Amino acid sequence: MDAPGAPWFNTDVRFEPVDPGSARDRGEAMTFQVDRAFGGRRVLVTGGAGFVGGRLVRNLVDQGAQVTVLDDLFTGQAEVIPTSAQFVRG
Repeated sequence: MDAPGAPWFNTDVRFEPVDPGSARDRGEAMTFQVDRAFGGRRVLVTGGAGFVGGRLVRNLVDQGAQVTVLDDLFTGQAEVIPTSAQFVRG
């Protein structure tokens, strides 16, 4: 199913809980199979040199995604971007 007005919207990525019943029973946050959802995919992260974006970029790179970071470095720092991610300043 496509999002209305967005023919480019990719709907084949689904987040599926690893074990939703036991995580809920223990009161823990659910974990998702990120490697299955993002491994091998190309991902653009805007603000990827900031605190939250940098963490997201590291996690995506660790899961095998090809990450491009777009950031103007107004508040972010280029040092937080992994060397395996492509950086575009803008």
